[in-house]
Amino acid sequence: MGYIGQIAFRSGHPARAHRRSQKEPFLPTIAFLLHERSLLSGFDIPRELFQSADAKQRVRERRRSDLEVRIATADDRAIRTTAGVLIEPHQPLAELQGVDLLYLPPLWRRPMPSHGLAEILALLRRLDEAGSLLCAISTSSYLLAEAGLLDGKPATTHWESFDDFERRYPAAQLKRHHVITQAGNITCVSSFNAVADLTTHFIERWYGTEIARQIASQFSPETRRPIGQQVFFEGEINSHPDELMAEAQQWLIDRIQVPDVRLDDLARELGLSRRTLQRRFVSATGTTPLRYLQKLRVQQATSLLRHSNLGVREIAEQVGYTDPNYFSILFKDRVGHPPTTFRAAVRSKLFSVG
Repeated sequence: MGYIGQIAFRSGHPARAHRRSQKEPFLPTIAFLLHERSLLSGFDIPRELFQSADAKQRVRERRRSDLEVRIATADDRAIRTTAGVLIEPHQPLAELQGVDLLYLPPLWRRPMPSHGLAEILALLRRLDEAGSLLCAISTSSYLLAEAGLLDGKPATTHWESFDDFERRYPAAQLKRHHVITQAGNITCVSSFNAVADLTTHFIERWYGTEIARQIASQFSPETRRPIGQQVFFEGEINSHPDELMAEAQQWLIDRIQVPDVRLDDLARELGLSRRTLQRRFVSATGTTPLRYLQKLRVQQATSLLRHSNLGVREIAEQVGYTDPNYFSILFKDRVGHPPTTFRAAVRSKLFSVG
């Protein structure tokens, strides 16, 4: 018995109604594959984040909400979860289509469902073939592996299941030291703590950077770093007596992902001229604001190269660069190696044992 909670749209095709007009923003169709033993945190966290993002966009654009949560099941029966919550289905599992993003919350105790497995695997293969994004949380990566969708691809799961997962699915490339793995349209998340980070990443993709930042601040400061890379940047606010320049440093840290950072905006924020800002910043930190921001972005990029499977283009976007070629040149200038060479070197060290 597999269950779907789908965030869809009221008019037209449930997954494509948001494409009614080219003037309207692209909004995703989100689905959740649930089971009687599903842990609801893997359902509630992404749903609440997306609904909050949609609410903020409604207020900003003064429009009515097209977002709703829909439930579907293979046999049209309701489920009562391990938390005692009754979920009523709205749509048969076999009819689900046009999904942009499917979340797979983990199952309590046993990673594989005792019934409905064939229907679930058929759904996953169908959505994968259609190009939907598939996101497995913790032990639900077993479902993707059972469907053959992780063969030859990086994957992760709950740390207690590492050995069992590797025995069952030797064709999958288990990454024991990574919280998130990504291969094409498939993402695995080993930790519940990273679910909010990944969801914020998806929200930024569809709702924009500003709304994603608001969601991160509203729900948890831990979601402010992209897809689970919560880099604290300890020591980046140098010990110097200029409190205003410490504010300038924090302003730049908060805008690592913003492509077009203007020093005029920072100067205006601090009530300084651009020339005075430049002079005081160099005096306090020993470098210019631009080079300081570049340093932060390269540090974040090295973390993503070490700990995620994002491509160079995606990493460039995550650290504020729209041109991956420029990012690669800058990275090589700062680190001494191109991003791909750096990743190969650190990965060989990281995975030499285990």
